[in-house]
Amino acid sequence: MTGQISRVRGEQLGGGPVVESGEPQLGQSLFGTPVNASIMAAAPPGMLGTSGGVGNTARTLGFTVGPAIAALAHGLGGGGAAGFRTGVVVLAVLQVAGILALLAAGGGGREAPADGVR
Repeated sequence: MTGQISRVRGEQLGGGPVVESGEPQLGQSLFGTPVNASIMAAAPPGMLGTSGGVGNTARTLGFTVGPAIAALAHGLGGGGAAGFRTGVVVLAVLQVAGILALLAAGGGGREAPADGVR
């Protein structure tokens, strides 16, 4: 089954080799810890559970809505290499919009204490 999936993906992306590996897990492990620490550091005392829950909900939505948007863009872009490029452009535009929204919101969070204790 994995060989068939790799072969199909390789054909869709122009026939190049496809490596099935753990890049998403590596990226999440490098990204998740500092983001969770920042969320918890910015949370008001007594709201740590709520803050962690909101952070996990946002992450789960991103992991489900992001691929759905990419698949929709792939289909609307005509499939194949053109659809792939359309999906990449749509996701890049959404990332830039997210960064601009974060910059516009400003850094209203609290800094974590140097000793890690509040």
